[in-house]
Amino acid sequence: MKHTQACPTCSGTGFARGEDGIDDICPRCNGKGSITFTSRDKVFESSFMKIVLFCVLFLIVFYSLFAISISIFSLNFTLEIIILFIGHAALATILISYLMLKALSGDKSIA
Repeated sequence: MKHTQACPTCSGTGFARGEDGIDDICPRCNGKGSITFTSRDKVFESSFMKIVLFCVLFLIVFYSLFAISISIFSLNFTLEIIILFIGHAALATILISYLMLKALSGDKSIA
């Protein structure tokens, strides 16, 4: 299903202020003032939503494997905490690395 909405870059005017401070034709909507998208495009439009989805899937898999390992192996409490810490640290490292790479590449569509 296709939807049309005012362009978020130019607020529907068709003109966006460039880095030099001069209004120019909006690069996102090509001066039309509106963009057309499908319902699926709206959800996955930003890179931020993709990384959030990745994080949620990572945590689901991590906690599933953690629960299975607890039921199979008899781990003591300290080891369980260490495993939880390592899993969350890995996720934080992946997330921060992704955001740093986006920032270094000059891509301004992080959020």
